[in-house]
Amino acid sequence: MSESQLRRSIEVANKTWITQLTGNERSTLVATFTGWMLDGMDVMVYSFVLPTLISLWHISKGEAGLLGTSALLLSSLGGWLAGLAADRYGRVKVLQLTILWFAFFTFLSGFANGFTQLLIFRGLQGLGFGGEWAVGSVLIGETIRSEYRGRAVGTVQGGWAVGWGISALFYTLLFAVLPPGLAWRAMFWVGLLPALLVVWIRSHVSESDIFEHSVAMKKTKSSAHFLQIFSPALLRTTLLASLVALGAQGGYHAITTWLPLYLTARGLSVTHTGGYLLVVIAGSFAGYLTAAHLADRIGRKWTLIQGKRPPGAKPLTGEDYFEKLPPVKYRIVAYDYGLKTNILRRLRQHGFQVRVLPATATAKEALASDPDGIFLSNGPGDPGVLTYAHQTVRELIGKKPIFGICLGHQILGYAPGGKTFKLKFGHRGGNQPVKDLTTGRISITSQNHGFAVDPDSLPAGEVETTQINLNDQTSEGLRHREYPIFSVQYHPEAAPGPHDANYFFREFGKMIENDSRTS
Repeated sequence: MSESQLRRSIEVANKTWITQLTGNERSTLVATFTGWMLDGMDVMVYSFVLPTLISLWHISKGEAGLLGTSALLLSSLGGWLAGLAADRYGRVKVLQLTILWFAFFTFLSGFANGFTQLLIFRGLQGLGFGGEWAVGSVLIGETIRSEYRGRAVGTVQGGWAVGWGISALFYTLLFAVLPPGLAWRAMFWVGLLPALLVVWIRSHVSESDIFEHSVAMKKTKSSAHFLQIFSPALLRTTLLASLVALGAQGGYHAITTWLPLYLTARGLSVTHTGGYLLVVIAGSFAGYLTAAHLADRIGRKWTLIQGKRPPGAKPLTGEDYFEKLPPVKYRIVAYDYGLKTNILRRLRQHGFQVRVLPATATAKEALASDPDGIFLSNGPGDPGVLTYAHQTVRELIGKKPIFGICLGHQILGYAPGGKTFKLKFGHRGGNQPVKDLTTGRISITSQNHGFAVDPDSLPAGEVETTQINLNDQTSEGLRHREYPIFSVQYHPEAAPGPHDANYFFREFGKMIENDSRTS
């Protein structure tokens, strides 16, 4: 790289990402941010007027909840319908229509004279606000370059918090100067303001190149049917993405819809309620922007959002979206006493190729493929009754390196002649402290068992206790003094965590490498 090129690269890197956007990218960002901001303002108006409506109309909290739910439920239908329309008629046109739609029905809500009328207006408003996000998010995602996409989409999402804040300001102002019977209506009337944005969008925002390309492709090829998102190849992604959105949106609206009512019931004035909510809103906005920057800096955790691909590029495969697995270094046999899928996932991520055998498989069957090691899985119940497993593991000792967890740990305790006892209080949950007696290291672990190995029952000089539970001093780990065998009582594979003990999978690999029986 020449000196001038290096200087230019440094100058570009020092610029704010927004200044590096093209004119169309910047206009699209402004349009979608403002649209979602005003959408948030209109939708969150209801949460502020809710206490007044309950008081004036004498509606129940169940009816109040139905008014809030109607908009949210129909927003999902609005997103679907707007998405179909956007693929047919263009993102920009449908974006304008959805903004006009939700602005009009928000305004109309201010004229409602009862529960039924407002229920209808709220539902129709929901069609528009769901459609606006569906179309706006696609438009910004298609228009912005991949290196700025996370920040751009996150910034647009932050517009919701800004709109929520504007709604809080209008609430504080209007309810301070107008009687409640008029103030709640004025809150909805202000919702007509987003219609003005449509005029600006018409002259400043153009369709994305991806949409224009898809239109050209439709003229030469048959277009894909929208139900293909439920095809076998896409069904898992569709369902998982829907579940994530369901949890996030459900939790968010379940809290924020009722928060002003809760604060009012606690005796806060209009001014104090608005001020309290502005703090919550500021935190929300900071969260949106932080996540947006992290998405571009450290990547999307599992799947990477791929930018527009040039004509003639090779088709994408799974390797383009997921981290590559390491090459296989060890071939092992795993006994399934109740094996969790994430154990197999962790083993593969650490270079193990796993052959799973049923709990009743004999030692001869396990050794038939000459594996590099033996893994004893977790499982339920009283380990004392599994005499067949005790005998099998006893026959495997000294033949291959062995690693056991949970029930596998307890069976390893029985194999050399030890016993277990039932705990008075079982170890449950993801916050169990364990101390490694060889290193002094303390780990927070995930546990779910009601039995423990009795250290005093183990043959002296043959097996040692390596770890203890800091709550009750019971055994949490064993190691054979002569053979490459060790075990832990808890779950190093725990998902979503804690992950303090994940290193044991690496230790198992090192033990296999150092064992002369595998060479």
